[in-house]
Amino acid sequence: MFTVEALLWLFGIATLVLAVAVFLLWKQLRSVSLLNGKYVGTDMVTRYAHYASILDNTDDVAWLFDIETLRLVYVTPSVERLRGWAQHELIGRTVHELVPPGVANEIGGLIASLKQQQAANPTTHYSDRIELEVPTKDGGTMPVETEYKILANEDVKPFLILGVSRDISARRRKEGILQDSEERVRLALLCSGDGVWDINLQSRAMVFLEGWEKILGYQPGELEQTLDGYVDLIHPDDRNRMEVEIKRHIDGESATYQCEFRIRTKDGGWRWALSRGKLWSRTADGKALRMIGTHTDITSRKVSEVAMSRANVKLHTQIDEIRLLQTKLAEQAVRDPLTGLYNRRYLDETLDREVARARREGSPLSVVMLDVDHFKKLNDAYGHQAGDEVLKSLAELLRQDTRTEDVACRYGGEEFLVLLPSMPLDKARDRAEHWRQQLENHHFSFGNFSLSATASFGVSSYPHHGKTPDDLTRAADNALYSAKRSGRNRVETFEDAPIVFVTGSPAGG
Repeated sequence: MFTVEALLWLFGIATLVLAVAVFLLWKQLRSVSLLNGKYVGTDMVTRYAHYASILDNTDDVAWLFDIETLRLVYVTPSVERLRGWAQHELIGRTVHELVPPGVANEIGGLIASLKQQQAANPTTHYSDRIELEVPTKDGGTMPVETEYKILANEDVKPFLILGVSRDISARRRKEGILQDSEERVRLALLCSGDGVWDINLQSRAMVFLEGWEKILGYQPGELEQTLDGYVDLIHPDDRNRMEVEIKRHIDGESATYQCEFRIRTKDGGWRWALSRGKLWSRTADGKALRMIGTHTDITSRKVSEVAMSRANVKLHTQIDEIRLLQTKLAEQAVRDPLTGLYNRRYLDETLDREVARARREGSPLSVVMLDVDHFKKLNDAYGHQAGDEVLKSLAELLRQDTRTEDVACRYGGEEFLVLLPSMPLDKARDRAEHWRQQLENHHFSFGNFSLSATASFGVSSYPHHGKTPDDLTRAADNALYSAKRSGRNRVETFEDAPIVFVTGSPAGG
């Protein structure tokens, strides 16, 4: 199926052939001496008709009109294929007899204009081209394209009009289909909100479809139709990205050009555009020439994306806050609220785990239990707030002076317990003695008072003093009470003596 461009190419070839025949015919007619420029008879024209015979092998029609009377002097037989009339039915008729009045007047006006040009410059052979609707014998009409020129005699006086007409019905149909297709595409783009652009990269001219101008708030024709003017509308932060993407496409690094950017509207605002296009033409030396593409307004999508992004940030922030809260709640579940040390619940879980690991790895595990001496007297003398300050200070002392793997817990009341994984008994006793001395030398400020306190310590170790959590804590508890009974403010180690079950606290705590 031929395209419009292919048909035009074929017409060009046919015109070249016809021009050769017309030139030969015209040359012979130029050499004829016509007396007083009177009407040229058909007998003379017939002498040269064989030059036109080559035209009869095409669908084109060659004809001659007398310039004064506008009467048809000669027409090639191919006219019958074109319009239905035989050659003899047309020769001798005037233009007004061959075409409708309106068309005849139009032809007359064109010929008059051509005669004026010829008269102004007799040595120049003027020609013209026109498309007309001419009647056919069956009562219909036919679109024809006609090329014509004035022929002069040897005195350089115009006396004939020579022309070639061809049927352009097929071309008109092709053009109609193309126009319909273009109109459908144009309407579809207008309805979709997309705009079409066409750039000449060499001249930097740029054409926009009116739909895109409307989106930006401009009237048709208001936008500067240049690439430079277009680039000026793009947000400064986005220009480099757009130019990089165009270059990547021109250099063959991408199959199509695609870029998202902000573009300024007539009122000074900004809209987001998705620009897509393709290079479709290069110069003879390979330089990029023409690009065509579309603009899509994606402002609503971008606004939604920003809103969604903010919502996601907010959601992630809330999730982080929830996780932090969960962590705090988990910590609070295993922490003593007063001292911040681990509570009895966490101790029970951890002691079971550490004993199992010591048994599995064959490593030592020591337990230090301590109790503040005379804590009841301190509470009675200075109040529970003073007692709380002592407990918190002791907890901070343990927190600052224990290893990462050690576990310091508030066991209950004024009692504390410290698990020392992988630490043998003698080392655990040294640690306990160090803590005792630190506490003894520490003074607590409470209001106008400077308070001091001591503590008694009991130490036990796996597996010497017990092989279960209960055995170890019971042994450390017995060693603690032994220290209390021995005068307080001291460290005692549970030696393999029978476990003594003590009820109540030693006198004075």
